[in-house]
Amino acid sequence: MESNRFLIDYLPPYLAEYQEMKLIMETEQPEVGQLWNEHSQSLDNMFLQTADEPSVSRYESMLGISLNPTLSLNERRFQLQLKFNEQLPYTLRALNQKLETVCGPGEFDIELVSSEYKLTVKVGLTSKQNLQSVKEMVERMVPCNLIWTVTLKYNQHETLTQYTHEHLEQYTHDQLRNEVLT
Repeated sequence: MESNRFLIDYLPPYLAEYQEMKLIMETEQPEVGQLWNEHSQSLDNMFLQTADEPSVSRYESMLGISLNPTLSLNERRFQLQLKFNEQLPYTLRALNQKLETVCGPGEFDIELVSSEYKLTVKVGLTSKQNLQSVKEMVERMVPCNLIWTVTLKYNQHETLTQYTHEHLEQYTHDQLRNEVLT
């Protein structure tokens, strides 16, 4: 982030006219500009959405999250958000709220069969890159007496009826089932 602040602008106009002051301000400008940039970055690092690589690594070590080299910086931030958002008590409403935060509204289905102690969470295809993180969150949140499963919410016939056959013939059966269609 490049700073648009100039030290010369902070001087009273009568001092800014002197050549000596111009040279002093010009000489000190790079150092002070770097300080402003570092200050701005330190403020960004206080929030997970804008934290840089070293800060994300530090958060991961503080929370005991092992580094997965295949994850992007955004996916690592996402894992940290899940960890920070965990709060007791865990209720179906709390699980709904967390899944809404993670997957987005309408991008998941939850089915609880109380008589059989079964919980099924189906994650939308738009969030399939976060499936493993959702499984880990559900494992931490759901009581041990429930049998739970987390799967993908595959495209169904109702989803595909909005497309023409000409549009659908460009996809394989696997793509029609497992990918978000455009």
